[in-house]
Amino acid sequence: MASKRTALHSLMNEYKDEIDLARKKFRKEQPETSHESVKTDFTHIIFYESFESYPITLEGGFKIFPKRWALAFLQPDIKSTAEILCESIFTMDDLRKRNSSGDDGVKKLPNIKKIAIQRAAKWLMNKNQDPWSFKPSTWPNNEEKEAIAETFATFNRIDSIQVHEIVGNASDNDDDDDAFVANAIGAQSSLTPPLTPVNAGYEDILEDLVLDFSYCSSFAKVIKLGKSGKRTYLGNPAQTAKKLTKMVILQNNDIFVDAVQFSYHRWACAVLGDTIEEIVEPLFRKYWKIDFLVPEVPFRSMDDLSPPKVLALIRAVAWIKLLKAEGRWEDSTGFDSAIPDHNVYLSTPEINQIYNYISIKYGSGPCRPLVEEFEKPVSPKSQPADPTLQSEPQQMRFTCIVPPTPIMTSADRNVSSPSPSPSMMHLTQPTIPVNAQGNVKIRGHTIKSSAWTEAIKRFRMDEKSGAEKAGKFLFEEIFRSEEIQDQNISGRGSREQFNQNKMEALFEALEYMRSIVMRQGNIVPWTKSEKKELTTKIFTEHANYLRRKLKVQAEISRQANAFT
Repeated sequence: MASKRTALHSLMNEYKDEIDLARKKFRKEQPETSHESVKTDFTHIIFYESFESYPITLEGGFKIFPKRWALAFLQPDIKSTAEILCESIFTMDDLRKRNSSGDDGVKKLPNIKKIAIQRAAKWLMNKNQDPWSFKPSTWPNNEEKEAIAETFATFNRIDSIQVHEIVGNASDNDDDDDAFVANAIGAQSSLTPPLTPVNAGYEDILEDLVLDFSYCSSFAKVIKLGKSGKRTYLGNPAQTAKKLTKMVILQNNDIFVDAVQFSYHRWACAVLGDTIEEIVEPLFRKYWKIDFLVPEVPFRSMDDLSPPKVLALIRAVAWIKLLKAEGRWEDSTGFDSAIPDHNVYLSTPEINQIYNYISIKYGSGPCRPLVEEFEKPVSPKSQPADPTLQSEPQQMRFTCIVPPTPIMTSADRNVSSPSPSPSMMHLTQPTIPVNAQGNVKIRGHTIKSSAWTEAIKRFRMDEKSGAEKAGKFLFEEIFRSEEIQDQNISGRGSREQFNQNKMEALFEALEYMRSIVMRQGNIVPWTKSEKKELTTKIFTEHANYLRRKLKVQAEISRQANAFT
């Protein structure tokens, strides 16, 4: 730890001007709560845009956007990889010449571009390496060459925006990268201050510098200085983004996988996961919130997430999964793409497992507007019809999740339900007690409407263990962390017994949900065997898991405080 800190301070002195300006910009633009916080949020992500804007250079000087490069890396076979590269490297003029030349069309494509694509496609087939340190060394074999040649003849689209359209003709000159960043982001590529009055003081000049400063232009400048040998090279663009962030925000203790940041808290939750789904979900949810939930952007499937983030998620899960299998989970916080052994990857079935899980659970597609409307306190009589339910279902890659049943705004179970909506014509459902704020209230315990929605969604997702999954979620909603830590089901040892009224409230909530999901039409109590099994799964096994999780989080917090 001490050696890392010494190395970091040495780099900070070397890049003092760039770091000082970036730090002042960060403090000027972000809320004071972000200045001292070690827990990441979107305000701590300051160089990711710079990373995504900095092109990868192929042989021959051809450049490709990181999003397209990551998408190519994610492809499972060399043919689909080559197709992504063709769309990114060839121009519309190249495509026209090929299409107008009949059987000899492929010969009209520039040979230098075909060679660059062949070499890059071959390199991208090795998944157990740092995706952002491109150094081709081998050629594709005959079978691979045939697959790529077929792609040269069949690819039929060109990216709407390509690097060469912004920079100009491709070359090996690093100044092109600076020009791209400057033009694409609208930033100046130098830190020359604007004109200031002759008698302006140091603070005035510094203020002008901060206003004129761009993270993206500084990012490109730092990489250029490192490549030139004038300063210490910070590594490839992803490694540079990590080191610059750590130097600008000293208290930040994120785990970086490539240029993608995960908080210690989320990483600890992922490490505690027993399945691939449980590992990936806490990591994914960060960017689901930042990129989709907060800005209210529709999320249909994993395909909507930026490819570099998808790639980082896969690499993170593979790394955690490997160390857990080896019994070294505590080493997972030391991920470093510069160490070859850290660059591991998942199998295609495992990747498909992640895609399906995330896309089905979070990618509600045309059902999403109804879910969003449900999260607000509304009366079922005034529930608006969802105009998107019938729109373009062919665009859905995965099955749409059925939206949660609207909560009935009556405080009395015996009051009959209002007329069902057209989408629920064949369902007679019990009335659910809701308070004036639209939240569910059972046995004196309040469950927020958004939490109720999420619990029903989890209940619906698994026919066999839906009640267990919904119950585990509600357990964390109804019981406080202190209660989970200090209490248990038996009350033996040094712990008190769980509040029985809260336990019954949870079971009662699950009875409501079962009546909705199973369309029973009335409340059916749990049998003794069912209740016993749920008690074991939720109040014993899941409670023990949460105590371990809280213990890890406490240790992580202690280490974070020691670090700062």
